[in-house]
Amino acid sequence: ANLKGRILGKNITLQTERSVEPAKPFRAAVGYTNVSKVFYRVVRVDDDLMEKLRYDSYDEGMKAILAQRAVVSGASELPLPQDYLEHHAEIKIDAVPKGRYGLLISAREDFSRSENEVIFSEFWSTSLSLVTANSYESDDRSFRVLHAQTGKPLAGVTAQLFRNEYDYTKRRNKKILSERYTTGSDGKFTVSRWRGDRSYSIELSSSDDRFVPADNYYVNNYRANKNDVEKIVLFTDRSIYRPGQTIYFKGILIKANFNSTTNEILPNESLEVIFYDVNYQKVSSVKLKTNEYGTFNGTFIAPSGVLNGQMQIQTSHRGFSGAVSFSVEDYKRPKFQVEFKPVKEGYKLGDKVKVTGFAKSYAGAAIDGAEVKYRVVRNTRYPYWRYWWMPMPQGADREIAHGTLKSDAAGEYEILFIAAPDKSIAADNKPEFTYTVYADVTDVNGETRSSSTSVRVGYIALDAEMSVPDVVNKEKEFTIRIDTKNLNGEFEAAKGTLTVLALPQSGRVFRNRFYASVPDQFTMPKEEFYRTFPHDLYADENIFRSDSLAVANAKGIAFNNAKEASNVKIPVASYASGKYVAVLQTQDRYGKAVRLEKIFTVYGEKDARPASVEPSYFVPLEKSGYEPGETAKVIWGSANSDVQALYELEHRGKVIK
Repeated sequence: ANLKGRILGKNITLQTERSVEPAKPFRAAVGYTNVSKVFYRVVRVDDDLMEKLRYDSYDEGMKAILAQRAVVSGASELPLPQDYLEHHAEIKIDAVPKGRYGLLISAREDFSRSENEVIFSEFWSTSLSLVTANSYESDDRSFRVLHAQTGKPLAGVTAQLFRNEYDYTKRRNKKILSERYTTGSDGKFTVSRWRGDRSYSIELSSSDDRFVPADNYYVNNYRANKNDVEKIVLFTDRSIYRPGQTIYFKGILIKANFNSTTNEILPNESLEVIFYDVNYQKVSSVKLKTNEYGTFNGTFIAPSGVLNGQMQIQTSHRGFSGAVSFSVEDYKRPKFQVEFKPVKEGYKLGDKVKVTGFAKSYAGAAIDGAEVKYRVVRNTRYPYWRYWWMPMPQGADREIAHGTLKSDAAGEYEILFIAAPDKSIAADNKPEFTYTVYADVTDVNGETRSSSTSVRVGYIALDAEMSVPDVVNKEKEFTIRIDTKNLNGEFEAAKGTLTVLALPQSGRVFRNRFYASVPDQFTMPKEEFYRTFPHDLYADENIFRSDSLAVANAKGIAFNNAKEASNVKIPVASYASGKYVAVLQTQDRYGKAVRLEKIFTVYGEKDARPASVEPSYFVPLEKSGYEPGETAKVIWGSANSDVQALYELEHRGKVIK
């Protein structure tokens, strides 16, 4: 009965954007199980109602919110496959004027909370938005108020900064007005004395609009230190010691400045080095002075008769500290080692796999006649090109073989097993299986050493890779390197074709979806959705689908990895700026098709418009480092028109432009 109740139970979830455009319909994301219709109400809310909901009884808060008069209300039919699973859809909510609101949805029209879920989500209808600088280099922090729909700066907006403090008497946060600012013509205001470990909220208001962008901004005391800082680096001669052994340590004391690229050694400085045990109890200490090179050294004796484990040496100087940790254990030095030979051969599923291991002393002598206990564990993985756009089923780890054998006169042993696939996973998903071999080897003296290795086997026996960056400058030569290896990382000869195709781009500029799930059910026809929400994604139309491309009819460039990787020159100079896909097609040694795809953008430095249809198009620096006097160039643009751009140039934690 309980299982049936869970399967047939009704459930609703709700997500909204924090702010929506005034006087325009907006979307709400609904997750639902066994519900074919939802009803909605939009009501006005204020601080008192939200405090009642957050800090008082939730039931009383919901009663108060449900008692509010609906500004708009309606219903939406939900497509309901008879599978008893959760589905996701977007529903259209009628327009509301500027203000602060709560959206309520219910599976029943009367919004009764008796045997019925009523879900609430707060949002604002506003034309105000707030962006902030990322730098923490000073006590000041800058903000800009922009028009939420056009991005243009808004002058004359009042920004009130509230300090959030917890009232232990009333058991709730209280807001204390800290500062009040007015934006200039650039929409900017700067908060002075932005410091302290506390949270703030910012309230924006104009003559006819109001908005609280986020519940709070957390501020901590971290800022880039512009003063001299000292670093103490400690080393020990080993990472593990026996009780009673001598611990040799050495350290160096240096000074660094935030505005400098070099460090300075600190000679003739006194400091105390302290040795702490596992329980952070002081074992010993020594006072030292740095030499002319800023270094110091000394010794301690690892303690006996105390708890073994992780211990450490610490020191400090003018408030700056350094430490190094090490182990003290009653360990036995191993007499021999166990390793596996690399697996160079490629296998197919169902083959008998051979893995060779060996045991030898540290002097190089073979350990013959040793008992070898082994087991083989299979797990599942997918090449990244199989799962980057959709989840794949995961198989459970499973032990598929185990046994005992002896090492031969050369100290070697062979482990054989069948590379059996997980048949619960469809072969069409092209999974790869990793077979991890664990071996525990015990010599005639009873000492045991362990090792492991792994073998990859899949339905496809070839691992093909091509080096394609995300963006390509068509004014420079461009080659794609093609590597072909077996699944165990060894070179595998292969030949095939590389085809580059232009991707059709939508004429629409889509903004990012405000929630994670992609709808799998739809409450509006696509054409009606686009008319109502012209810049929003209907489904997953931003995800590339390769099956729509006529690759077979396109002319590809042949490659032949007979002895080594190939470099294929791509004539991007003749390409129009835009989105492209490189499609690699080859076969593994058993004749099974291998296909690899990579999307990239071709651009020109003199392009008059962005190479891809995006609201924010950005081409990063072509290299990570530049010499003084060199020009570093980035490209930014937008497929939208009349767009405002804000940028920051930061150097050593300070915004310089």
